[in-house]
Amino acid sequence: MEIKIGIGLDNVFFGIKEDKLIQLLGDPDRINEIDMELPDSRILYYNDQFTKYKFDKNENYRLYSIETYNPMVIMFDKKLIGMKKDALLKLLKEKNVAHLEFEDYYSFEIIHSDQINTTFMIEFDRLTSIEFSPLLLDEDTIQWPN
Repeated sequence: MEIKIGIGLDNVFFGIKEDKLIQLLGDPDRINEIDMELPDSRILYYNDQFTKYKFDKNENYRLYSIETYNPMVIMFDKKLIGMKKDALLKLLKEKNVAHLEFEDYYSFEIIHSDQINTTFMIEFDRLTSIEFSPLLLDEDTIQWPN
């Protein structure tokens, strides 16, 4: 499985509706309809993929975010899950991903890039998950892939 920045994950593209995702991947293992952080959202969980697909009411329930914990997922031609934080930062620099934002939550860290609209979660000095969304044209406008 490959993360395609601003586009999606393999053949799952941002902007599709839930029924299309289910057509592509089959029935999810779980659906979470209410989330404290994301009200009016639906999250479809695919346990074998270690991946969550998020749909938001404000986006007409189109796929707007994917979060993966899958160690086999590829981004920048590399498997990133499990990578040490320093190696990740070096790779992001090599790929000209700039203006990183860092947040420390004591038990984990978040590294976010608006440039690629991606968040990296670090625990125990290793990347544990990647959450990514379509790119933004401006602060309020999503650039949906064609």
